[in-house]
Amino acid sequence: MRFAKIRLYIPRAACWAILTSSALTLHLPDPALAAELPAGPAQATVTSVEVKRDGIPFVLAIYRPPSQQPLGTVVLLTAFPGARIAEGFSPREQSLAAALAKSGYGVVRFNYIGSWANTGLFSWFGGVLDTEAVLRFLRTDEEARSLGIDGSRFILVGHSYGGWVALMTAARDPTIRCVAVMASANLGVGGKQIRDDVIAYKRSVAFYEEVLSESKHPIRAQSASALADDTIEHAEAWDLANHAEQLRSRQLLFISAEQDQLAPREIYVQPLIDALRRSNATMVRIVTIAGADHSFRREGAQVNEMLEGWITKECK
Repeated sequence: MRFAKIRLYIPRAACWAILTSSALTLHLPDPALAAELPAGPAQATVTSVEVKRDGIPFVLAIYRPPSQQPLGTVVLLTAFPGARIAEGFSPREQSLAAALAKSGYGVVRFNYIGSWANTGLFSWFGGVLDTEAVLRFLRTDEEARSLGIDGSRFILVGHSYGGWVALMTAARDPTIRCVAVMASANLGVGGKQIRDDVIAYKRSVAFYEEVLSESKHPIRAQSASALADDTIEHAEAWDLANHAEQLRSRQLLFISAEQDQLAPREIYVQPLIDALRRSNATMVRIVTIAGADHSFRREGAQVNEMLEGWITKECK
């Protein structure tokens, strides 16, 4: 079994923000999104497309590769609460998306239902259902083909909560071959922690109340306590370690932050890695970035380089 375990001591780089990932109803070029891209002869273009899940619309931002034959489609999945896609990528996210598009990949990002400009109510598993709705559209709609999207080969990339969404989606969809996660959350582990610790439960509810009441990153959910209770109720089903058998045949990249205080790898991701070893998984790469925190604020360029290299050279 090939498990590459690497500790990288990397010079600190500029700030990098958290990564962000049914029927077609609208397809329009978006000047605000297109303005993010640097000019150049092989420039990708950005298009916004509205899709629906259970009748609730939400918008995809699609980076279209300049090449005629797309090599695959990368879906970037946001953390919680993430950032509004209409406000554009951070420079590091823009660099990753533009580099992947230049290499021939379509790149897709979106906000979950109930978050930012989207209507409806946010829920943890709703992020998985949103992602599945996006994949259905990209696979089956002719309009997606006209946008230069390859609906036959998807790579899911997620940070924090988005990492959990990526892995859960892949566990439910055997056609997804490659998943890369950074500082991944594990809602099942989190649910077990607050189920068994009253103080941790109250602290979790207080955090969700703060997020739900904060106007700068609007999230609409049933309630803060409902978000916490949901992780308790589904603790076993949402524990990534319980899906190792479904993930064992995929190509997986785990990027962890050595100084992660929010989702330390040994608690949230290591149980899945151990379960994958027991399941004889052979295509798992594990990287720990020394000195990095949960958001990889100073190591964004190195993270992007790892992701781009893994997607273009290792993900088959």
